[in-house]
Amino acid sequence: MFAKDSYPKILIFSQTFNNFSGGGITLTNLFSGWPKDRIAVISYDFMLVGVSTNICGTYYQLGDKEIHWKFPFSMIKQKPKSGLLNIEKHADFLVSNGRLKSKQKLPSSFLSQLLRWLGLDHSLSHIYLSDTLSAWLLEYKPELLYFQISNRESVHFSQTLIDHLGIPSVIHMMDDWPSVIADRSISSKYWKNKIYKELKQLMNKIDLHLSICDEMAAEYKMRYGHEFHSFHNTLDLAKWTLYERKDIHLNDGPKILLFSGRIGRGIGQSLIEVAAAVKELTMEGLEIRLHIQSPRSDRGIINQLRKFECVKVNPPIEYDRLPQLYSTADILVIANDFTTNAVRFLKYSMPTKVPEYMISGTPIIVYASSETALYKFFKRNNCGHCVERQNITQIADGLRLLLQDHRYSDKLSRNAIAYANKHFDSVKVRQDFHGLLIESSIKFGSRNKLLTAVNDFERS
Repeated sequence: MFAKDSYPKILIFSQTFNNFSGGGITLTNLFSGWPKDRIAVISYDFMLVGVSTNICGTYYQLGDKEIHWKFPFSMIKQKPKSGLLNIEKHADFLVSNGRLKSKQKLPSSFLSQLLRWLGLDHSLSHIYLSDTLSAWLLEYKPELLYFQISNRESVHFSQTLIDHLGIPSVIHMMDDWPSVIADRSISSKYWKNKIYKELKQLMNKIDLHLSICDEMAAEYKMRYGHEFHSFHNTLDLAKWTLYERKDIHLNDGPKILLFSGRIGRGIGQSLIEVAAAVKELTMEGLEIRLHIQSPRSDRGIINQLRKFECVKVNPPIEYDRLPQLYSTADILVIANDFTTNAVRFLKYSMPTKVPEYMISGTPIIVYASSETALYKFFKRNNCGHCVERQNITQIADGLRLLLQDHRYSDKLSRNAIAYANKHFDSVKVRQDFHGLLIESSIKFGSRNKLLTAVNDFERS
């Protein structure tokens, strides 16, 4: 890679390193190899749960000194203490903090839904730069900012950090949250326009713009007027290829269709429809089961899935066990909902599990709208069977085809493996990612120093 001294001291806002969320896994894989003493995170208390310390052990918790709530919520909100946490020495604190993670949220789901409907959730709280945080920043001396953000409050605080520190900045967009951020509000148009303008203002201050896939990069260039570079999740091929399937063979007994990953916004009804398709096949006499492997799940959706006899919801497992799990299934499924809101939210997303599914060699079925980047990717590269219409019978037909036509399944599998080896190799992708951040730090850091010097000269 690069010499240690060439790496800038980076400060990440919002997203933490973990092995259960898409953003956390992507962050972990992209920043692997970055010197540990040159990386730190500022985040909320509810995100400081289950964090990984392999890449970063320095976390600052935003709390009572930075997060200010409007009255009357300022009277009822319980806020954590602000300050620097040494994660490796505070494991017991993190366990208790995990139980209290809902404190960052509003007191009841009914109230939060009401405030969201009224559009007030975008202005209830604000993050300020406290003296405590300022002192720590002065001590840490970051040289590059990296943002993964998803709400108005984080947009504002990102601008605060840029203005305060005067150092180069990077934004990495994971999904198209700006398009749906105010969808459930009676003042949707007002808030969307306002947040769009505020985010565009932030984009104009950002020095390096990153996206999760090429389709997002193209859309965001038109939307925000800046060039975006695509960086997706990467693969440690040495670990994943140990379990790579060399040929397509089916399990004895019931065939296993596996869904792995988050279940919630934009991924719910589609899974229920997949379960209905599996039920349809079982009624034909085909032995097939849908297994769910999800570390983060909407309880309501899971309860609906449990009603199907052909569905088995498995307990969460360690991330390191996924390569073997994926390679022992008969088919892997990716399912996105077809509602207008879901399509808009996931239109430019690329699930973290995509490279992981592909390198396993297990045939993949993609159930998603043809409008999504996910569908276009698999269709273009012929590495998964795609069902683009919301239709249970077509899902069943696709599953039947993958189970019965071994030549077709093997072709998709070989294409997926070849693509993953070429484009998702962590050694190459990290080299490009680290190099781009180092280059940006030098390039834009020199520019910022020059502008500061000019401004100081003009003031004198």
